[in-house]
Amino acid sequence: MDFSSFATDAKPQIKTHLLSYLETHSILSTMHPWGKDVQQRLSDVVTQGKMIRGILVLLGYRLFGGTEATAVPVASALELFHTSLLIHDDIMDQDSLRRGMKTISAQYQEHAATNTMIDPKRTGESLGICAGDLGFFLGFELVNTLDTTPELKQKLLKIISNELILVGLGQMQDIALGAKTAMPTEEEILTVYRYKTARYTFSLPLMLGALLAGADTKQLHLLELAGEALGLIFQIKDDELGIFGDEKMTGKPIGSDIREGKKTLYRLYLETTADTHTKQHLSTLFGKKHLTDEDLTLIRTRINEKKIPEKITSRVQSLAADFHSACRELEIAEPQKKLLDSLYFFITKRNS
Repeated sequence: MDFSSFATDAKPQIKTHLLSYLETHSILSTMHPWGKDVQQRLSDVVTQGKMIRGILVLLGYRLFGGTEATAVPVASALELFHTSLLIHDDIMDQDSLRRGMKTISAQYQEHAATNTMIDPKRTGESLGICAGDLGFFLGFELVNTLDTTPELKQKLLKIISNELILVGLGQMQDIALGAKTAMPTEEEILTVYRYKTARYTFSLPLMLGALLAGADTKQLHLLELAGEALGLIFQIKDDELGIFGDEKMTGKPIGSDIREGKKTLYRLYLETTADTHTKQHLSTLFGKKHLTDEDLTLIRTRINEKKIPEKITSRVQSLAADFHSACRELEIAEPQKKLLDSLYFFITKRNS
């Protein structure tokens, strides 16, 4: 079995569990009007994504011999955490589109305008923040429903809490770097990638699944290293899709990172290879809210002219070596190692 087949089988299990949990939640079902409102909106959003984090919990579980549905509640909780982070992230980035549909805050803004509420934009953002907060609370409650020993549950909650703290700090660093006029260093950018996305997207779910299956500390550390390397590759691929991707595939406006003035590896490499005149022109494009198709085409052309993709490929190859090195040391059967190899192929070849 390759990762795509595994994901195809795993995703419906997580989706079914999430919908059942949200639809039957005693408080959401009885609190009017906002309980049922959040219940419906979270259900719509949380089931629309790729569910990569939840699927990786089940993968980590499978790598070490787990075959039952024990890991599904934890997988579902991670999808709730992820959805909540996205809700808050979209508000900070002022994005109105996510996964091909209106973001939660944009939905609430529309609701506020329709119901003639004061300041629909701020009201929509405030309600979105509340919905995101509720997703976190619901996620932790879901982990607590797991039928396991108190000791194991405590370990799971500790790992989750630590990684989410790192995500929050990574987001703060991302915002701070974005607010400065100077470009950060390559290591500063990679640090944001590592803690804002890489570890909680790959290291965390793989470790949680493996821990549920009884993996020891050494195996968890190897998965942590493998996940971090793969997560960095994942984020770099996201940067690529943000510039060269197809909006119909990604579900998010192409060029949004440029409009927001995000300081990515692509931007860093481009600015460090540009002459003074080009650099000045580029500075007017990054952060330009009404970026045109011509602007985006120009940036793409400059990136290709300066052979930035080749430099990115070199960085990815180094990270790939780290990933494969950690995987080789894992004490798992050969079919499971092939499953990890197919995960690497899936991440590097994706178009959304």
